[in-house]
Amino acid sequence: MIPIFFVKYLPFGFNGIAIPPLFILIRIDESRSVDSERILISHEKIHFEQAKRMFYLLFYFRYIFQLIFIGYKTMPLEMEARFKAGEKDIIR
Repeated sequence: MIPIFFVKYLPFGFNGIAIPPLFILIRIDESRSVDSERILISHEKIHFEQAKRMFYLLFYFRYIFQLIFIGYKTMPLEMEARFKAGEKDIIR
């Protein structure tokens, strides 16, 4: 079971952050619907699956590499998480 913590603030305006294999942080947002929150949590859990598949250290290396050289919106790890979580806009 993955520990999920709800917090008031996350850096860079993020709604959620996964820190595999430790925990997930979700920013509290009263205006977010229950469905949107489920999708967000699912998205972050997919990052745990990715990290496990890549033996954690490789995940962090690949994530940071993609973030720097490809950009957040179109990086493959984020697009995979959006797609598998059922987000409507995969590139956002």
